[in-house]
Amino acid sequence: MANTETKTVDLTIPRGVEHKFVREAKKLEKKFSGRFFWEKVGESVNKVDPVDRDVPTVYYDPTRKAYVLPVVVYRVTATLPKIPGWSYLGTVTFRDVGPIVHGFDKHITPDEAIAMTEDRHCDHCGHRRNRNFYVFIYNEETGEIKKVGSTCIKDFFGTTHPEMFFAFSLFAKKSWREDLSGCGGILYLYNLNSRVQFAISSIRHHGYCAIRGTGDPTAFRMVSEHTTAKYPLELKATKEEADEAIEWIRNRLDGEDASNSFIHNSKTIFDLPEDKYFGYRYDGTIAYWVNRWMTRDADEKRAEKKKQSQHVGEVGDFLEISGIITKAITRRHPRFRSWSTFMVIQGDDGNLYVGTTTNHLAESGKRITARVKIKEHSEFNGVKQNKVRITKIREISDA
Repeated sequence: MANTETKTVDLTIPRGVEHKFVREAKKLEKKFSGRFFWEKVGESVNKVDPVDRDVPTVYYDPTRKAYVLPVVVYRVTATLPKIPGWSYLGTVTFRDVGPIVHGFDKHITPDEAIAMTEDRHCDHCGHRRNRNFYVFIYNEETGEIKKVGSTCIKDFFGTTHPEMFFAFSLFAKKSWREDLSGCGGILYLYNLNSRVQFAISSIRHHGYCAIRGTGDPTAFRMVSEHTTAKYPLELKATKEEADEAIEWIRNRLDGEDASNSFIHNSKTIFDLPEDKYFGYRYDGTIAYWVNRWMTRDADEKRAEKKKQSQHVGEVGDFLEISGIITKAITRRHPRFRSWSTFMVIQGDDGNLYVGTTTNHLAESGKRITARVKIKEHSEFNGVKQNKVRITKIREISDA
């Protein structure tokens, strides 16, 4: 390799994923014999931010009164290709799950790098050949930034081995976290705004949010991941829409009780700064609130309709009611092991009725006609409800 430079960096690695780093480092040591060296130099326990508390290896240390993460420190030395006058910034690789980003800790952000690859043209040859892998380099004299396609890498670096860029990324990222994919700083780099854009686009395209994990298993269907790049242009969310959604969600959360763990975690996520990048473990919470934002008009109408609800008749009276089942939760009796469905019915008369049935056809969104007996008049969050015993279901049909 004609032009090279040797760099050394100390990497802080969570102890829970140390084995992954060691596995990759052994491969590189064998492949780049004499150009890649690594050794373990220490161990420590570091305090972590609240946003990192659900990482599996994080635990609460009562002596420090803080959440901590056990880490190990490895010293890596690598001989890298050197271009006179140019320095390496990072790489962007496109996979089915989206862009995988290495580096970009200076001169340009990961989002800006991804945006520069939208036309998929190489700045060296001007072609769109093998356009799924780009190397970004920076001119130290003019400040120019170029993206070089995979077929032109040899002209710049003298090697076509993608594994070599593992070593590059080691020096671009000073830590190696559990939410990284692969090794050495490879990360699905999405900040809060990008995640919200993805969720909006996904809900528009599928009718639900197609991402892994969710705080409410009934809210979204579990399917494989998609990226906004796969959606038609008219369905893609913009940064401005995501900003609007985030602002609405933050205002909505301000009125919620922070003692609830879900609300507390939601506030932690949506208070993240613009430049904070994190893994997939919060996608379910983000999807839940984005869905609330996208259905806010219907929610407001339902809330307004609920406020019109009144107590009906006297306790013990029998009534004939009809309406829409707005909520249906099926559960099993802890003692008798029988199944029943708890229902909230928005009556055609504008009143709310709450009751339980063993009819397996009772589902949210369906229309019901039934004979009921008033058990109790109650109030929940300022909304008047009529608790009833359903004595006979006349009909359950699609709304």
